[in-house]
Amino acid sequence: MRLRCLGVLCCLLALLPVSARCLYRLTVIPLGYASFVDASGQVRGFYPDLYRELARRSQCILLLEALPAERARAIAPIRPSALRGPVGTLPSPVHEQQFVPLAKEPMELVLRADSGVNSLADALKQSRLVFGVIRGVTYGAQVDRLLASLPPSRVDISVDAQTVYRKLEAGRIAATFGNAYVYRWYFDQSPAKVAVRVLPVPGSRSLPVGVALDARVLSVDDLARLRRELEAIRDEGLFEQMMARYLGAELARERQYHRPRSG
Repeated sequence: MRLRCLGVLCCLLALLPVSARCLYRLTVIPLGYASFVDASGQVRGFYPDLYRELARRSQCILLLEALPAERARAIAPIRPSALRGPVGTLPSPVHEQQFVPLAKEPMELVLRADSGVNSLADALKQSRLVFGVIRGVTYGAQVDRLLASLPPSRVDISVDAQTVYRKLEAGRIAATFGNAYVYRWYFDQSPAKVAVRVLPVPGSRSLPVGVALDARVLSVDDLARLRRELEAIRDEGLFEQMMARYLGAELARERQYHRPRSG
C-alpha cells in the first residue's frame, strides 16, 4: 500500500510544472501559538501558516509533520528537516544552514503569583526558588549566564515547554523564562488557571527568531527560492499579520523584525 501511494505521488509530481517539483518534509515541534495541534488533529499556528504561504508562493510541496521535541531531536541526525522554526540565530559557523530572521522576541520571566517575588533580582536571592528550563534551549547570553551561576538544585530541566508549564502550575517550580507566544498559549488552554506574573528581564535585548534552511536537504535552487520568498513574506508584513491572528496586533507589531519600506 505504501509503495502504491509513493507511485501515485510520483505520477502526480510528473504532472506538475518543473518549478513545482520540489517536495520536502518539515518537522514541526508544538511550541505555543508558533505551532500546535488542535482538537481535530490539524497542525496550526503562525509557523504552519507561514509554511503554507511559502508553499503557495514557491510552488513547493511542504509536508508538515508534528513531533514531540524529544522525538524530533532523536531523528534529526538521520532525517533532518528542510526548514526549522522558530529558531534563534544559528551558532557560527554553521555551514549547512542558513538563517532568515522573521521576528524579534524579548525573553521574559514568568513567575507563580504566590511566589512572593517582585523582580528577577528577588528571584535569584531566594535560595529555594527553582527555575524551570527546557533541555537544549538557549535563553540568550544574559539569562544563560544567570542560570549557569545557580546550583543544580535550583534548575529543573524538562524535555519541552508544556512540561515546564505543567510543573509551574503544580508548584514544582516557581519560575521560568519564556516568550509570549509560548506561555500565552499554555495558560489559554489550561483549565487550572494558576495566577502568574510576567516580568521583563533587565538588560535583556530582544533576540532575532526565524527559520533555518538546511542546505544538506534543499537543492541549491530551492534553498535560494525559499529564502527569497521567506524574506518577501517578512518584508511585506505578512508574517506580522500571521502572528496577529494568534497574539493580537499589538504584540505582533512589537515583534516585527523588519518593517516594509514606505513608498
